[in-house]
Amino acid sequence: AGAKDQAIALLLGGVLGRMGETDAAAAEFDKALAAGGDEIQIRYNQALVQFQRKDYAGARAILEALLVKHPGHDDSRRELARVLLAEAPQDPAQVERAGSLLWDVKDKFAEDMHTWELMGDYWLLKADYVAAVASYTEALRFGKSPPHIESKYRVAEQARRDAENAAAQ
Repeated sequence: AGAKDQAIALLLGGVLGRMGETDAAAAEFDKALAAGGDEIQIRYNQALVQFQRKDYAGARAILEALLVKHPGHDDSRRELARVLLAEAPQDPAQVERAGSLLWDVKDKFAEDMHTWELMGDYWLLKADYVAAVASYTEALRFGKSPPHIESKYRVAEQARRDAENAAAQ
């Protein structure tokens, strides 16, 4: 209808990303950037698309560069934590960095299901099952019990019970 890329490319890219059409979404984000759109939002969304593609190194590179220019962008810090946990859950340094990023943004996202879910993932990797259960409980509360978090909660609760039983023997 004649709308300019700067006005719609970012929005269209977001819709396409949610539909799982990552190539089309990436193309729209490139258009939005070329048209002079909001660099922070565009780069952030480009990182989300890379994460969807399971290109964790690509997502990390975008978020790291974005945070160099805009260190206070808390959404990017939370998503970088997500990337770090997905990219190398067996790397203690990366897991600790993710935990630190989450700790830094937890107050801003105090009622955000995703932040609590990531905190649960962090605690589960650290084998602190009580903290994982508590974090997933909060994620369930703020997210109105999404099934994927219910599954994580059950894993953490079973691990907590197993650890408790092992300690009692």
